[in-house]
Amino acid sequence: MPGLFPGGAPLRANFRPYVARLLGRLALLWAWTWRVNGDSFPVSGPCITAFWHENIFVVTTLHRHLPIVAVVSRSDDGEFLAEILGDYGYGLVRGSSSNGALSVVREGLRALDRGKMVAIALDGPRGPPHVAHPGAEALARRRGIPLVLTTVRAQGIRLNTWDHFLLPLPFARIHLSYRCWSPDDGPLNEWLHDNP
Repeated sequence: MPGLFPGGAPLRANFRPYVARLLGRLALLWAWTWRVNGDSFPVSGPCITAFWHENIFVVTTLHRHLPIVAVVSRSDDGEFLAEILGDYGYGLVRGSSSNGALSVVREGLRALDRGKMVAIALDGPRGPPHVAHPGAEALARRRGIPLVLTTVRAQGIRLNTWDHFLLPLPFARIHLSYRCWSPDDGPLNEWLHDNP
């Protein structure tokens, strides 16, 4: 939005942390109204904690208690998300399958070796929806660890975006469930197809 602030992009960038923090806190307040049920997270050690991009709002607000390092793209949207997740206490790895993939693998492996979980939107940041990019599977195979896919069911609004982003209503009932894939289960996308 050129011209929104005098001085152009550098000044807008200076405001980004404050706007991101405000939106992040509003998101937590929104999430506080949800009625959440479902399974407990099934893994306590290093793993890949994965989700579909459409569920990023739900998963990032509800998994803050886990020892997670999140993979966030280097895009403008990613910069904003990184500010929010950093405020939530997440560790961050910057990059994606299309920009900085080697950095994601290197930093992701280091995080796993420190006992952390690495969070990845399987189909993000550009889709296609519900098709896993190779990075999460590659990390899991390199360390022989499970990948835990979080599935979300919720009353809400689907935005007109490539991922049909889920925006649960205030006071919505949220159901979380988890499915575990291991490297012994074969190619991840085939496993996802056979275990919808």
